[in-house]
Amino acid sequence: MTVAAISTIAWGGAAYAGDDEGEGKTPEPTPVVIQSEHKVQICHRTKSESNPYTENWVDWSSVGGVVKFTAGHEDHGTDIIPPIMQGGEQIYAGLNWTTENQAMWRNGCKPVDPTPELKIAYPKDPKFTDECNPPEVVNNVEVKTFPAKGVTYETKKMGDKVEVWAYAMEGYIFQDQSTAMMVGSYTDSGERCPMYVMPAEVTQVKMCGVDAYNDMFKVDGQMLEADVPMLIDHVWYTLTMDDGKWKVSFSPEDGYTFKHPVKSKVFHEEKFPCPIEPVTPTRTKVCGIGAANDIIKVGDQTLYLGDPVLINHVWYKLTFNHQIQKWFVTATPAYGYYFEDDRDQTEVTGFFEARWHCPVVATEPTWTDTCGAEANTTAAIDGTPLEPGVLTPIDGVWYRLTYDSDDMEWTVTAYAPYGYAFYPDGPFPVFMLTFTHMEDFTDCIVEAPEVLYLPKCNPEGVLTNDLFLMMVDDEPMEVMDGDVIDGVMYSKVFDEPTGMWTLTGTATEGYALGEGTWEWTGTEYTGVCLGTTPLTTPTLTIETSCEAGFSLDAEYATVPEDTVTFDVYIGDDMHFTLDDDTGLESYMWSVSEGLPTTGYDWTVEGTYQGQTETLATGTQDTCVEPEGGELAGGETKTTEPVTTTTKVLSATAATAVTATPTYTG
Repeated sequence: MTVAAISTIAWGGAAYAGDDEGEGKTPEPTPVVIQSEHKVQICHRTKSESNPYTENWVDWSSVGGVVKFTAGHEDHGTDIIPPIMQGGEQIYAGLNWTTENQAMWRNGCKPVDPTPELKIAYPKDPKFTDECNPPEVVNNVEVKTFPAKGVTYETKKMGDKVEVWAYAMEGYIFQDQSTAMMVGSYTDSGERCPMYVMPAEVTQVKMCGVDAYNDMFKVDGQMLEADVPMLIDHVWYTLTMDDGKWKVSFSPEDGYTFKHPVKSKVFHEEKFPCPIEPVTPTRTKVCGIGAANDIIKVGDQTLYLGDPVLINHVWYKLTFNHQIQKWFVTATPAYGYYFEDDRDQTEVTGFFEARWHCPVVATEPTWTDTCGAEANTTAAIDGTPLEPGVLTPIDGVWYRLTYDSDDMEWTVTAYAPYGYAFYPDGPFPVFMLTFTHMEDFTDCIVEAPEVLYLPKCNPEGVLTNDLFLMMVDDEPMEVMDGDVIDGVMYSKVFDEPTGMWTLTGTATEGYALGEGTWEWTGTEYTGVCLGTTPLTTPTLTIETSCEAGFSLDAEYATVPEDTVTFDVYIGDDMHFTLDDDTGLESYMWSVSEGLPTTGYDWTVEGTYQGQTETLATGTQDTCVEPEGGELAGGETKTTEPVTTTTKVLSATAATAVTATPTYTG
C-alpha cells in the first residue's frame, strides 16, 4: 500500500476473518484514517474485468456529521472506502469494508491471493551497553540484538532514550498475533567520557618602552588580554601581572582534564627604548610682505611659535630668525624613544620665509546710464553703489568713482591694499586699475499725464479760479503756471473773451515729450459760491439691509476745509448727528443694532459752512413676517440690501470734467 505524506494511517487492533479463536487465519488490521489535509485513499470501481479497481486519493469533508467525498464517491455503491476517525470518534463507518476488500485496499486496490498460514516467531531481548558520552553527544548507548527466525530488529534513539522494535517477517507472526512489538528500552545515564587536553605554547612578544608594561602574549596566533580569561581549544588562559612579572595560568574547560599537572608560566618584562623616525616638516608659502606668515606642518598638524609639541613620540619646536628671515624646526625624541642609525638625537630643518604680494581681483563696475541733461550715470561693484569721490572698500579692494566734466567721462579706480596686488598680465604685480565710461546725455522721454479740469464756484470778487489737477506720486496736485513736473514746464493761460483756460506742457532741457506739444483746455465755471469756501462734488452712498444695518459712505472731490455735518434720521425715533472733521477725502459711518425690524424710512441731511440741505432719502423693508396682524417675534425675513447712491450738488459745487490733451506739432 502506498501512503502519501499528506495522510497518516494508524493501525489499531486486529480483526479476524475466521472463527472466534482466529486459528489458522491471518489477522486483519483495521485502519483508522486520521484527519490530515482531509485526504483519504479509496478503491474506485471500474468497468474493467482485468483491473476492477483503481487506487484514488480523494478529498473529504464533514458537515453536520455527514461525510462527503469529492465526485460523490459516497454514493458509488461499489467503491471501497475505509472508516474515518476524527477527534477520537468514528464519523464515517466505511463503504464495502469487508475483510476481503480491506486486504485489496491494503494491496493498492489490487486483488490478493488468500492469506497463507503464518508461523509463530519469537524475538530475543537486546543487550544495552551504556558507554560514556563524548562532548556534545547526548546518547552513546550501544545496542546488540540477537538473531531470531522470522524476526527483524530496528533501534530507535530519541534524545537520551533507546527503543528496540522487532518486526515479524513475511509468513510469520508473533505469539500475541501482532507483527511489531517493542522488545527493549533503555535511558542513557549521561555520564561524560574524560577528555584530555594540554595547554599550547605561550609566545612572548617583547615590546619596546621604558615605563609601561606592554609586552604581548600569544597562543596559536591569538592575543591574550590582561585579566580577561580566553578559551582556546578547550583550555582557559588567564594573563595577569604579579609583582612586576607576567603570569599565564591554565585551566581545562568543563568536561575536559589535563592528563598531567600543569603549572603557570612566568615571564619577565623587558625595558628598552623604542626606535622612532621623525617626520620631515613641510612648509606652505603664504603671500604677504608684512609679518612672517608661512605655515609649517608636521603631518597634518600645524606648528606655532612657542612651546614644543609632542607628535607621535617626537617633540617638535618651531622658531624664527628675524635677521635672516628663516624658520627652524627642531625635532627631539621623547623619553623612552631614540632616532635609529646612529643619527643625532636632535634634527633641525629650515625654511626661508616667502615674500610676495597676495593676489587680489578688481571687479569691473556695472554702469547704469540715466537720461537727462546732467551727468547722472551710476556705477556699482557687485551690487554695491559707488558715490562720487568716496573711497569704498569692497571684498578687499578700494574703489573710487570720479567724473571729468571736460571729457564727460566717468572713471572707477581700483586700489590694491597693502600687501596685495593685481596680476592682470601674468606674474607682474599692478597696484592700481582704472575703468572708464562716457556719460550718456540722451533726452528722457516723458509720456503725457492725465489732467483733470476742475471747475470751481466763484466767491465774491473772484471771476476766474478753475483748476487743472494732475496725479503726482499718487496724490492729486494743482498744476500752476510755471510749474516744472517730471522735466515738463507747464504754462496756464486764461483767454478772457472766450472764458477758456489753456494748459500747455513744454519739455525742459534733457527731456522730450512723447508726442509733440501737450495742451489741455477747459471753460471757466461762472457760478457764484453761496458759502465762503466751496465743498466740491461730494458723492454719498447709502446701504441698508436686515443683516448689516445702515451704512453711509461719503466721497469728496476735494478735501473739505471745514467740518461737514451729516444728520441721519431713521424711522420716527432715531436721529444721529455725525461731524466729519477728519480732513480726509472720504468719510464712513454705520450702525447695526437697535434698528426697527418692521421697516423704516430714512433721511440724510448735510450741513457745510452753515448751509443745510437734504442729501438722500429711502426706505428699508420690514425684517419680520407679520402673523395674524401682529409681528411674529424672531421670524427673520431676508431682504436684498438697498443701495442708494446720491450725488450731492450743493450750491457751492460744480460737476468735474476730465480734460483731454490735444497734440500739436
